Amino acid sequence: MILTVTDFGVGSPYLGHMRSALNQSGADCEVIDLVADLPPYSVPAAAHFLASQVRYFPKGALFLVVIDPGVGSERLPLVLHADGQWFVGPDNGVLDVVAARAQQFQCYRINWNPSTLSATFHGRDLFAPVAARVVSQRLQKGELSRLEWHPEEGAAADLSQLIYIDHYGNGFSGIRASSVADDSTLLCCGERLNNARTYSDLPRGDNFWYENSVGLIEIAANQQNAERMLNFSIGTTVEILE
Repeated sequence: MILTVTDFGVGSPYLGHMRSALNQSGADCEVIDLVADLPPYSVPAAAHFLASQVRYFPKGALFLVVIDPGVGSERLPLVLHADGQWFVGPDNGVLDVVAARAQQFQCYRINWNPSTLSATFHGRDLFAPVAARVVSQRLQKGELSRLEWHPEEGAAADLSQLIYIDHYGNGFSGIRASSVADDSTLLCCGERLNNARTYSDLPRGDNFWYENSVGLIEIAANQQNAERMLNFSIGTTVEILE
């Protein structure tokens, strides 16, 4: 399968263009739009969000990752093979957390050149066709070259910020819940938050933190919009007090 991971926005035509490019390039597998509303231009947030997702998908899955504020610049186009999964995207840090946490990885520079390459849409013209070639094993010699590449130092560490806000107003942090004791108190936007197992363990409207379904600390409120109640946003700091 191919999973698209973008900041294009829900309902954007860009995702349709990219899916069409996959189809025209012979991607003979299921294409799943994992997420299209990652925070625009926020590479660190996207990198930690991506790393939280990979264990829920099988070996051989390919993640087509297009969070690319430097599109058209000198940043490299990459293919990463990490713990049996594939990742295609720009060398701007968005693949660093996955690589840093992998047991093993190999990185390749994309040398394949499309007949037409928009200066501002490499997701459609470069990354999608290469993704299709990877999953269908149709890459020709020289279209990828092994690259001595390493993620940024410290990339494996958690990010003590909010990285994604969902439809309900819940805030995902970049902190893995396994690193925090259940009885810890967190501080977000000046409010002290205690842990609960799930929403219904608290009265309606109460704010709390919990381990979400992908193993991250999430800030939420029972049947209310925590984003509005606490006035947080992408990049808001989450502090572990005790």
